[in-house]
Amino acid sequence: MVAIIAAAGRGTRMAPLTGGKAKELLPLGSRSVLARILAEAREAGADRIVVVNSREKPEIDAAVEGMADVRVAYQSRMRGVADAIAAADVREDALIMMGDAVFQGGSPSARLRQALVGADGAIAVETVDDAHVSLYGIVVGSPRVERILEKPAPDETPSRAAVAARYSLNARMMEFLHLRVRELGSQGSEITLTQILMDAIRDGAEFVPIALAAGERRVDCGSPEEYAEAVRIPWE
Repeated sequence: MVAIIAAAGRGTRMAPLTGGKAKELLPLGSRSVLARILAEAREAGADRIVVVNSREKPEIDAAVEGMADVRVAYQSRMRGVADAIAAADVREDALIMMGDAVFQGGSPSARLRQALVGADGAIAVETVDDAHVSLYGIVVGSPRVERILEKPAPDETPSRAAVAARYSLNARMMEFLHLRVRELGSQGSEITLTQILMDAIRDGAEFVPIALAAGERRVDCGSPEEYAEAVRIPWE
């Protein structure tokens, strides 16, 4: 299986900490954010990894240089996560990992891979409280995903299942993603992964939510405030 790590974002919010360098290389304990995601991908069973980068962040290229199982691809324009995934040029079963989130105490990634045995795709989810609903994509439906709502108000949905930065798509869905990105690309606007997944659901695709297990904790590192909280965790 291939793992795709989306790491092409400019990280504008993190510039005060990074000086404009890649936020994915900030340290968490003895390893960088990116190194922890690479290890997670391998532990989940990925035998190949594609890091989707920007030409403006050569330090990521240098960080993975010499890793036989890692290839770097480039997102030429910042047109959203779906476009970044398409830039990886993968058309087989894939584990999709956001490059600014890590996991402590275990990860759902192996379960996301295993879910492709009976589903077209899977989405990692965690329960959030009312105050945080509007910060995340919210998954509606179980045992099958019916809808994904992009940052809804708490009173717009009874669901509190927030997308937790990890997905899996089978080969058919990866081909569908490439097709839709090509179709939508001419519009010049951001192409979100939520948009593509909802198109697939309307087309009859079946996705399953994979809840975080006890002890698994998603840790965001995409803003100075989130990273400040992340570094307080006692990492191995």
